[in-house]
Amino acid sequence: MMHASFSTRTGDPAACVFCAELQPLGEPAQTGPEDLPVYARILAKNDGLFLMPTLGCFVKGYLLLSTVNHYVSLVACPDGIVGQVEHALERLRGHFRERMGSGMLFFEHGTVSDQTLSSASIFHFHIHLLPVNENLWERVGAQCRFRMLEIDSLARVRDIVRERGISAYFLLGDWDGRMYLADCSDTGFHSQFLREVLYGYYFGGSGSEAWNWRKAPFYEQMRQTKKLFSGVTL
Repeated sequence: MMHASFSTRTGDPAACVFCAELQPLGEPAQTGPEDLPVYARILAKNDGLFLMPTLGCFVKGYLLLSTVNHYVSLVACPDGIVGQVEHALERLRGHFRERMGSGMLFFEHGTVSDQTLSSASIFHFHIHLLPVNENLWERVGAQCRFRMLEIDSLARVRDIVRERGISAYFLLGDWDGRMYLADCSDTGFHSQFLREVLYGYYFGGSGSEAWNWRKAPFYEQMRQTKKLFSGVTL
């Protein structure tokens, strides 16, 4: 089997909207109200990671955990960064319990390269974090037809991707702490697939595109989330 080639950086980090989050003296790549420019979202940062409320924050407490350096996805991150992500996710589970009285779900739309079929809308590693109080894997699984596998650590994602020649995937960490990897190499899925599924979980129904961050930024929810998680540490 031919293994997919791994890219640790995309072509031009200077053009990356997430890299722009870390440049408060520059021009923001996306704009919001005057009191909430994109680069003012950052809640916490260390030498490897940073945390911010998402654009398209359709539920209070919806956060993104991203890397300071420009890696295309989890599988492109060095071992040390993957370890930092695992540690940060455990800390953030505690923050969700303390600040929202809820559990936490996380997911990544991932790829091995910015040149391959991908489900990611931004080629800079980021994991979505949302408040939940029940397992959602069956709901997600019912809405997709991908090869799915339960995994025991984030470090296994890269190994499995390499072993199976996966080029596009999604990763989901459920409320109970169990994690799943779906191989989407052959079919792919749209870049906000899991956002759409989770919007349906929170609000039900169909026909609305409020899950689409390009059309519905939810600035007020972003403000509330930023206030709610002020002072968190990674």
